[in-house]
Amino acid sequence: MALFSRSKTLPKLLPEKTLSKDKKCYFISSLYLGDGTRSDAFMNKDTYLMDLLKKIDSEDAHLVIIGDVIDLHQARDISRVIKAHARILSTMSRMANKNGVTYIWSHNDNDESLYRDMLQFDVCSKLTIDDIATIQHGSEYNPLYRDHKINSFFSPKFHNLMERLLETWIRYPIENFYTIENRWLCWFFHKYVLFSKLKNGIFKMLGRAQWSEKSAKKIQYWTDNQQGNACALFPSIPKAIKELPEQYLITGHSPLPGIVSLGEKQYINPGSWTFDATQYAIWNGEKFSVHDWKKGIEITDEAYESLPRTEEQIQTFSDWWKENYKGWLRYKAAEESPDTAAEKHEMNDEKKTNSAPQQSINEQFSANEEQMSPAESDEEPQENQDSPEQPTEDEQELAQSNNQDNPSSAMQDGPTVTDENQETVSQQESPTIPTEQTEPPKPSVAKESPTEMPEKEEVPLEQEVTSNKPTAK
Repeated sequence: MALFSRSKTLPKLLPEKTLSKDKKCYFISSLYLGDGTRSDAFMNKDTYLMDLLKKIDSEDAHLVIIGDVIDLHQARDISRVIKAHARILSTMSRMANKNGVTYIWSHNDNDESLYRDMLQFDVCSKLTIDDIATIQHGSEYNPLYRDHKINSFFSPKFHNLMERLLETWIRYPIENFYTIENRWLCWFFHKYVLFSKLKNGIFKMLGRAQWSEKSAKKIQYWTDNQQGNACALFPSIPKAIKELPEQYLITGHSPLPGIVSLGEKQYINPGSWTFDATQYAIWNGEKFSVHDWKKGIEITDEAYESLPRTEEQIQTFSDWWKENYKGWLRYKAAEESPDTAAEKHEMNDEKKTNSAPQQSINEQFSANEEQMSPAESDEEPQENQDSPEQPTEDEQELAQSNNQDNPSSAMQDGPTVTDENQETVSQQESPTIPTEQTEPPKPSVAKESPTEMPEKEEVPLEQEVTSNKPTAK
C-alpha cells in the first residue's frame, strides 16, 4: 500500500486544469483532518469550516483545495478521519457533484482514488485561472521536496507518535510552542549541529563533501522554519515568480497566509486550518484577498515582512543560537517576544488562553458583586453625581450646638443640613417616606429624658449618614 512506502513520486499522469477568470473561487489549504483526538492539528473546528462551505455553496462559487486536506500520518486510517469529520467530507463531496471541487495533489497524498472516486474531487497537479494566475501546491519550492522524493513514512509517523505519547505539540517556531519538550529539543538540535560540523569537516578532508549536503539542508530547513519562514519557501518563491508569465502565484504548503507584492507580481497564500487558524482566499473576478473566517479580518503581508528575499539574507542556525540562547533552556525569541512580522500575525496561543479566562473571571466577579449588593451599586453613582458639597467644620459645630440646646427638635427635624441633602438622604434610606416636605411623625425616642440625647447626637454628620449604608461584602 502506498501509505506505507518509504518514498513516493508525484503521479506523472495528473492533468493540469484551467478555470475562467469570470468564475468566483474560494481557496483553502492545509486542513490536515485527523482522527479528532488531542493530536489532531485541525482541533475540532468543524463548525467553522462547515459555515464557510455553506457560504461557498450558497454563492455557487468554485472551491479549490490546495492539498493536505487529510492527515493520514496522524489518523493512520481513512475510516478514523471519516468518523471524526463525516459532516465536512460529505459536504465537500456534495459540493463536488454540484459545482465541482478542484483538488491539487500534494506530496503528503498517497491514494489518488481517495479524492477522485470517494470524494468526487477533480484532481490535478496544477491549476491556472486563464492567463492571470497559477496555482500549485507549493512543495515545488521547498528545498527538501523539489524532486518530490521524500521519506513519507518514518519521519511524519514518528513525529505524530511522539506527540501522542507526550501529549504535547512538538513544533516550531519555539515562541509559539514554548514547552519544556520543545526547549529540550532545540537544545539537542544544537548539539546535532555541532556534531554535523565535525562530521562534515571529516568528509571534506576525505574528498566526500557531497555526503554532507543532506544534513546541511536539514539544518538550514529547521533554521528557516524557526525564524518564521515556514517550509522555507522564501527566497525560492521570489525567484520563481519572476519566470512566470502570470501575474499571480498561489500556493499552499506553508501555513503563513497573506498577499505579498514581489515587484510587479504578487504571491498569495490562503493559509491553513491547523490550530487556531481558519484562513482562506477569494478570487471575486477582479482581485484576490485573504481572510480569517473566525476572526473576521482581512490579511495582507504581515507574516512576510521579515522573510528573506535573497539567499544572502538567510541566517544560519549558529547565528540564531548565539542571538537567542540565554542558558538553562531559555530562549530570547520566546521570552522577550521580539517584534517580528510572523509574531504579529500568529500570536502566542498560550497568551491567548491565559488572558481569556482572566477576563471571564473578572466579569463573573462583577456580576456576583452586583447581585450581592444591588443597593450599593445603585446608590453610589447617585451619591457621586447628586450629593451637594459637605458642610464645613464650623457648620457642623453650629449644628451640634443647636441640637444640644433643643434635643427634641433635633430628633424631629434631623440634623441641620441643607434641604437638598436632607431630601436626598431621606429618599434613599426609606422608600416609604413621601417626597413632599411634610412633618414626619415623632419617633418614640423623643419621649426620653433630654439629658441622654446629647450623647447620641454628638455623632458627626458623615458617620450618621454613611452608617445606614449596606456594607460591601
